[in-house]
Amino acid sequence: MSISEVPKAPLRGEVIHEGRRHPFEVLGARRSALEVRFTNGTLPVDRMEVEGAEVTLIADPIAIGRCRVEGHRGVGDVAMAHIIPTETPLRCDDLYKRRLVVRLDQGFDQTALLQRRKAEIRPEFRAYTADLVYDLAIYRQLFDEIDASLANEKPETAALVRDSVRAKQGRAFLRFFDERLAQLETMVAGFTRAEHERHGFYFRRNVWGNILTSAFLARTNIRPRGYAGDSMMMQQLYDNSYQGDSLFGQLMHKHPIETAAAQAVRNRRKLLVDLIEAAYRDRPDPSRALRILSVACGPAWEVRDLFTRAEDAARFSCTLLDQDEEALGEAEHHIHLVGTRLEAPVQAKYLRDSVRTMLMSKDIVAQFGKHDFIYSMGLFDYLTAPVARSVLTRLYELLEPGGRMVIGNFHVENPTRTYMEYWMDWVLLYRHEDDFQALGRELPGATFEIYREETRSQMFLDVRKPRG
Repeated sequence: MSISEVPKAPLRGEVIHEGRRHPFEVLGARRSALEVRFTNGTLPVDRMEVEGAEVTLIADPIAIGRCRVEGHRGVGDVAMAHIIPTETPLRCDDLYKRRLVVRLDQGFDQTALLQRRKAEIRPEFRAYTADLVYDLAIYRQLFDEIDASLANEKPETAALVRDSVRAKQGRAFLRFFDERLAQLETMVAGFTRAEHERHGFYFRRNVWGNILTSAFLARTNIRPRGYAGDSMMMQQLYDNSYQGDSLFGQLMHKHPIETAAAQAVRNRRKLLVDLIEAAYRDRPDPSRALRILSVACGPAWEVRDLFTRAEDAARFSCTLLDQDEEALGEAEHHIHLVGTRLEAPVQAKYLRDSVRTMLMSKDIVAQFGKHDFIYSMGLFDYLTAPVARSVLTRLYELLEPGGRMVIGNFHVENPTRTYMEYWMDWVLLYRHEDDFQALGRELPGATFEIYREETRSQMFLDVRKPRG
């Protein structure tokens, strides 16, 4: 199944103008505007405010108030328009993609509460944060002065100077950053979860200007797709390069993607290819391709790595499952390019679905099929123990006799944990080896192995199903 073939309920609504209702279908969205097609073929009004509009989410219409309609003609003279909510500005991309009504200004509702919570921040933490903000401002000014001095240089000359600055002064700055992170870890070591949340929020508000200079840190905090760890973040982790318009921003971007947790993500990509190759050599039925299922697959970079020769197209058959339509689309696009390069189409199916559907399925094998190798790397870090146990049980049902399943989870000893929670607003559910193994103790006949990659940040539960 292609991602384009996955059914998605259309988002429909009506514009109300001068007592008449004009139905439309939403085709897309920008941050503050809906792209619509009027299904009766006529625009109610162009470049004027209308009394109101409604969109239907699941069953009930939701009023979004006065709107501005900006019309244009589509293909074949179809009545197209942008609808911009003006009475209550909305996150139209969330409305379209996630079916959520999110006001652009809703954060102001919590202003008084957040100001009161400031009194709960420990004095020593306030002092640490203030000192850090001051020190970062000094470094930023120094690097910005170098950028300004290079503004009129030839690009080749400026690039050489920036390389030199990053290698010397830049590395000194990254060591300074490491020292301040070590101080932060020591300071918050005894905090309760509630204290971590309060102090983390306070901290990010104070260093927000520095966060926004980093392409990576900005994305982990803003989460344009609604979750951390999206395909763009994975791309940045894999690239592991200096990105940004300024020296300071490049350094702020590079620092988090050099951490142990970031290296663990890069390590698991190679590890997966090695594990799949091993599963192929030990496959239950040597007469056919190894059937692979990736759950919460994201952009599936490891699948692209798997296909290096034309004969690989016949060795593996992949099913990629994710609830993020954009990530699936990226995976499909790049895997298609791999097949084109090899002149051998890759056997791949793309399923836009969620773990919730998997848990509720009455006949999971009929819905998702049987597989020889199942893996999931970015899912169990967000699942509570009861849910994780249920998901593991359902995945085990999909495993062929003699098959193998590998599940990743970040370890409680992840040295990047404080950095992730305070700077990145990225909170995971960490597990110890005993916790991880306990999830699969009731799997009938299963044998287990647990190991960690070289940074020791991430561990893997390697489950094997008996052959018969």
